[in-house]
Amino acid sequence: MKYQVKVQGRQFEVEIGNLSTQPIIALVDGEPLEIWVEQRGVSPGAGKPHVRIEGAPSKPAPEPLPAATNAPNGSVARSNSKEIRAPIPGTITSVVVSEGTEVSVGQDVCILEAMKMKNAIRSPRKGVIAAVYVAPGQTVQHRDILVEFTE
Repeated sequence: MKYQVKVQGRQFEVEIGNLSTQPIIALVDGEPLEIWVEQRGVSPGAGKPHVRIEGAPSKPAPEPLPAATNAPNGSVARSNSKEIRAPIPGTITSVVVSEGTEVSVGQDVCILEAMKMKNAIRSPRKGVIAAVYVAPGQTVQHRDILVEFTE
């Protein structure tokens, strides 16, 4: 789905990927972003959905977007980051890539199981895998490095 979005007077072309995956990969003016939708609160109406955006468009808005400033520890991972980190704690059930594998934006890197749900961890960027730090059966914590890209 492609949209024209206006943020603080600036126009962006936004293409949103599959909404049923985590993270949702969106292209903003051609730059990939990871969008994580998290539910705060446990009962309907207890909390509004919270969107955490990892990455930044090449033409940033004059002021940071509120969703980007709410990322854990105030950090915003860029789409050209050298690493893919675990978005949640869980157990790695499969690893799809190995050292030297070329990946594209949105390609599966590994599957992380958390609370009996399998979560496909996808590449936020195009590149070549330099190192894989996880193996099937391994338990990971939030923000652990799963794979690393070459420069």
